[in-house]
Formats: sequence, structure tokens, C-alpha cells
Amino acid sequence: MDANPLFYGQDDQEIYDTFYNIRGTTPGLRMIDIPERTPRAVNLLVHEAAEILFSNPLAAAGTLRRAVEAMLDNLKVRKTKTTKKGKRVRMSTHGRVLLLEDKRRDVAKALLAVKWIGNSGSHEANSLTVVQVLDAADMFAYALRLAYDHTEPALKRKITQVNRSKRPISPRK
Repeated sequence: MDANPLFYGQDDQEIYDTFYNIRGTTPGLRMIDIPERTPRAVNLLVHEAAEILFSNPLAAAGTLRRAVEAMLDNLKVRKTKTTKKGKRVRMSTHGRVLLLEDKRRDVAKALLAVKWIGNSGSHEANSLTVVQVLDAADMFAYALRLAYDHTEPALKRKITQVNRSKRPISPRK
């Protein structure tokens, strides 16, 4: 707990307030809303990142990067490629995201941003703040919604049905 003068009042009297600097929570705070259809492996990695966010933002960013890889696995994005010499080699996460761009450009752009932030966590010591990792989490949440939240298309279909029939749609039986 830290106390610092926030401002000076009348007669130059210091006015203090108390604020808290969170270093950790157990269980971890929920960083993002995770769609119901999100694969378990991805879900677990997001929760793992939340557990360590305040104590180690760099590791939390790296964990979100691993969640990107798990999501690419679930979306069936190829893990290997064949070289000109016919040798099979593992693809980088960056290369896999670029492959996804052909089918799901919006998802790929969000995942690429999370990957870059995760890379900063791995390669640049003490370079990430909690707020920057939370930005990455928001970007990842966007990718999750695009890939796994199917409520919006269903709602769009209902809107179309109501507008075509010009009345409420019949309840399902």
C-alpha cells in the first residue's frame, strides 16, 4: 500500500489518499469473457495468464501467445511445411497466422497483434506493463468471439426473419 500527496489544499496542506498496487490475486481475476465454445486448451491458457498477470506481466503475455498457438491448432492451421528440398519443417507461429489470413483475415489480424505483444514479453526484459497485457487480452477476446461465438449470426438470422415476415417469429417447439 502506498500513500502519496495527491494535491495541496488551502494553506499548502498536503492531502493524502491511499491506493493499492495489486501484485497478485488468487484465483486470478477474469481478464476477458471467453465464449462458451472456446476449446478447453485455449480457455486454460487464458486463465493461466490471468493468474500471473500482476506478478509477472511478461510471462502472462507469453502465455497468451501460447493461447494463440492453441487456437491455431484448434482451427486446424497447418503446423509444418515442406521445404524445396522435400524436408518437413515446423512452421513459425507467424507463418501459421499468415496461413489463417486467407480464410479468416479478421481473426488472423487480432492473433498477429497478440503474438507481437507476446514476443515482446519473451524477448524484451521488463518491457511490458499490465495494461499492455490487458490490451493483448482484449485483442485475443475479439479473436475468440469471431471464431467461437456464434450468437451474432443466429441473431442476424432472427432479425432477417422478423423483417421479412413483418411480425414476431413463432417460438420453437
